[in-house]
Amino acid sequence: MTTSAHSARSTAARIAEGSLQASDEIRQTLDRIQASQFSVGAFTACLELPTALQQLGAMQASGIGPLQGVPVGVKDIFDTRDLPTVYGSALYTGPARSDAAMVSAIRRAGGLVIGKTTTTEFAFLNPT
Repeated sequence: MTTSAHSARSTAARIAEGSLQASDEIRQTLDRIQASQFSVGAFTACLELPTALQQLGAMQASGIGPLQGVPVGVKDIFDTRDLPTVYGSALYTGPARSDAAMVSAIRRAGGLVIGKTTTTEFAFLNPT
């Protein structure tokens, strides 16, 4: 069974007990995203594996929170300092200057923001 069938809580528990490595979960998550991206198109941007593993290492070195490095996707309406934030619009490009409060909370809890998921323009009407 893949970890996609598990909740973030159960995945974090498996990482904490040592039956799953956070780096393996990140690698598998990025592989699943890449394998389905053409047909599903759920993500607008993702971290590259070396960057994700570097961020995980930094989190582990400074003390990891209860999410234990679990990969998390956030909607493209939330600012992230290390991934493009375009709000589903052609008007914006590039990363934001700082993380949205929700993204900061995920990071403080030990979640690794792995990518940005698609949204309608400004999260309002007209799906793209």
